[in-house]
Amino acid sequence: MGFVDRVNRAFFRRLRARSPRYAVKTDAVRVTHPDGRDYRLLFADLTTATLHHRDVYAYDAIILALGFTNGETIEFAQDDPDWEQLVHALDRSGRIGEPSNIWQL
Repeated sequence: MGFVDRVNRAFFRRLRARSPRYAVKTDAVRVTHPDGRDYRLLFADLTTATLHHRDVYAYDAIILALGFTNGETIEFAQDDPDWEQLVHALDRSGRIGEPSNIWQL
């Protein structure tokens, strides 16, 4: 692993420590905030799924933004630990327009 990769991983680790944690379940994403709030966002309530890239230091991060009926939007990066679980759960939910094997890089 190169220097830039180590810096990026350290940056994301620090950012995640202050951000809500997401756990992908079969039919929902469980959201746990650092202040202790805990709730679920059901895939049945999914309204948008947008894939884009974001410049992060020396590389592009692939981001999937999910919007829900309650107005909340959450983002997953392709290097997040739950990425594979997320795309498989989205495929099973039938709530996205194309299967992940078509749009996933």
